[in-house]
Amino acid sequence: LLIENYTKGVFIFSGEKKVVEAEKTEIPVCKRNAVGIQPLAIFMGRVTLVYERFTKDNKIGFAFPLILTFDPSGKLYNSTIDTSKNAPKRLSGVNFIGGVDVNFYVGRKANSKFFIGPRIRYGTDMFAEGIEAYTIQTQFGWKYGKPEKAGIQHLSFGFGVVRILSSPAGAQISPKQSYAAFSINYRLGAKW
Repeated sequence: LLIENYTKGVFIFSGEKKVVEAEKTEIPVCKRNAVGIQPLAIFMGRVTLVYERFTKDNKIGFAFPLILTFDPSGKLYNSTIDTSKNAPKRLSGVNFIGGVDVNFYVGRKANSKFFIGPRIRYGTDMFAEGIEAYTIQTQFGWKYGKPEKAGIQHLSFGFGVVRILSSPAGAQISPKQSYAAFSINYRLGAKW
């Protein structure tokens, strides 16, 4: 308060100076790396390991899967239903499939995010009678897990095309053809 009297005297009155502390905002810990497995894919002859790298804002993820394929018939389960001479021949050995996914994460909830993006795969699928092919799909799904916790889960569905490059199945599946393709994936992993 500032007061000036008739003799030009100036008086200043003030209360105690208040110290206002600024609130400290904690920057959330951003875990940008994740590694996961697809446990249900084993029944389709696939052992899958996926590495995913997130951007700083966790809105885009680049996933790199490496898939070891084998023919599970006779190893995990044995079907004696078809005893005819036309029954498919079971393959021995393993092969590989690799690819890349780009996941665009949207939504306001921190614990679950919807995502959509392209998915590309190339390799030889031993369960599908040793077919060499590549697929291009659009996948969408959900990512579950608290941002500050290590656990993470993905559930996704993909639709697109598969282009067969070579097929040892002969006339059953024609090479150099494109077919509709879909996928269902569940991934369980950890972030750091």
